Amino acid sequence: MSNKLYDTLKKIALTLPLVITFITAIMKIWNIPYAVEIGLSLNALNALIAGVVKIANDNFYKEQVQTNINYDTQEELIEEGVVENED
Repeated sequence: MSNKLYDTLKKIALTLPLVITFITAIMKIWNIPYAVEIGLSLNALNALIAGVVKIANDNFYKEQVQTNINYDTQEELIEEGVVENED
């Protein structure tokens, strides 16, 4: 996932609950049909977007940790206790 897409989805996931709450409240106040159903559907969409953002975030940090480990020497890993000495 590109950084731009990740940033956009993150912004949507953080602001969508505010918009959903507003829309649902206005729909209920004005007796617009299916207000609750529409609000719940939008919340389900937001949960999906937030899940995708979380998975992308986790994958990014896994890659970062793997990259950092690859640059360490075997001796540094042994000293830090990350791996055991095989000798």
